[in-house]
Amino acid sequence: MEGLKSDLASGYDTVTQTFAKVLDPVVEAKKKLPVYDGTCPSVSVRPDLASMADFYDPAKTTESTKISEAAITGVKNTCRVENGRIIMQVDLSVTGKTGPKARVKPADKPSFAYPYFIAVTDSKGTVISKDIFAVSLSFASDQNEITTTETVFQNMPVPDASIGESFNVVVGFQLTNEQLDYNHQKLASTVQSQTNAADKTR
Repeated sequence: MEGLKSDLASGYDTVTQTFAKVLDPVVEAKKKLPVYDGTCPSVSVRPDLASMADFYDPAKTTESTKISEAAITGVKNTCRVENGRIIMQVDLSVTGKTGPKARVKPADKPSFAYPYFIAVTDSKGTVISKDIFAVSLSFASDQNEITTTETVFQNMPVPDASIGESFNVVVGFQLTNEQLDYNHQKLASTVQSQTNAADKTR
């Protein structure tokens, strides 16, 4: 019984066999800052960096050798003001899935960490700042898909509209060269399939 009380106190869900996400008091405090009434910088996801896949053998990127994958499925932003600067709140929805090679034994409860970045650019596309974070996903033994929301903040000066100053925010996974090549191949294949489908309807 004492062990059960300890699990519950630490946020452990005995039904799903996972730990509930602990709220960060700093994040929750920033959500209460005054909302910026100017134009909030736009935020976008680079298509070729919107997903990340790991394989048992990086040289054989087939579904049968996939360990896990994650995808940024949604992004939204809110701007707030703190000490005369803009604090942009970025909420990322991330969906993770296990692959055939995620578990050695059926009862295994795999966990994965996926690095992603948030970069601030100026109106010319020059990167002003870039921060790297990681979203961690833990799967129960009978769980193959998880969706979670990550909340991060970016601090930037208030843009000077009188000189046309503006900022943009770009997000994506921090990929290896092999992972980037895999994504490019997937995108090219998708475009080709869409082109073929369009040709058939003409």
